[in-house]
Amino acid sequence: MHGLRLFKIFIIVSLVFLSGNLCAGFFGEHDCCACTAVPLDEAVHETVCYVGGIDFGNMQSPEASEFTVWYGGNSITARDSVFCFRERNCVTHLYYLFVNPKNTKIIDETPLSHLAICPDAACSLYCLDRQTTLNMANEAIVTWHVKSARLAQKKINGEIYTVVPDPQNTLIIPLEESFFAKDAQGDMVWKYHSLKNNDCSVTLPVPVSIRDEEKVQNALEEAALTMLDLRSIHPASKCRCACLDRCNVLQADYANS
Repeated sequence: MHGLRLFKIFIIVSLVFLSGNLCAGFFGEHDCCACTAVPLDEAVHETVCYVGGIDFGNMQSPEASEFTVWYGGNSITARDSVFCFRERNCVTHLYYLFVNPKNTKIIDETPLSHLAICPDAACSLYCLDRQTTLNMANEAIVTWHVKSARLAQKKINGEIYTVVPDPQNTLIIPLEESFFAKDAQGDMVWKYHSLKNNDCSVTLPVPVSIRDEEKVQNALEEAALTMLDLRSIHPASKCRCACLDRCNVLQADYANS
């Protein structure tokens, strides 16, 4: 009986440990997003941890291992080229905007603000459509379809601006598309990682950078030096405190907006 009790305790401890490390996903042992530590207003099952990154190859530098992306007006620091953030579990598409942050600006309009792109800026927008399929074992598998998307033209305060069509679900990568590898058809190269759908984490396709370490490092350094205040492009009243990368940040409360 004593041995059975110890065995039960071992199983419970193992499950708790596993739940706290599911975000490592296909990237291996990585703790950038402590899923169990994020204070949420809604039930945990309504949100999911999205895990992404950039493939810098064998590039070894602080700029490549710890760069910054932006989501919902929040800066997220990558760890070992991996970043993660929380979002509603029902989100079916995300946008990747590749642009030098110095070429972006915030245009205010009540009650929302808009992320605008400076004229003639080199930038690219890609849409990631989330698709869930069943494998041979009848298990839910999350896959992503990546396609090029267009920036929108919008009249704001009497002027025409180029804006992101869905800023709420746009992830800003601080590099232009020219710093990423292309295939024979001229399309960006992405690495895909299949992962069983679960309530904790979902992996994203990974763009592959060009194998020119000096150019990529210089671009990342420039992006860091020109980092703008990409404050939340949502009403301040709809923000909450979240813990990302072990740092407390304000995150737009999308689930209740």
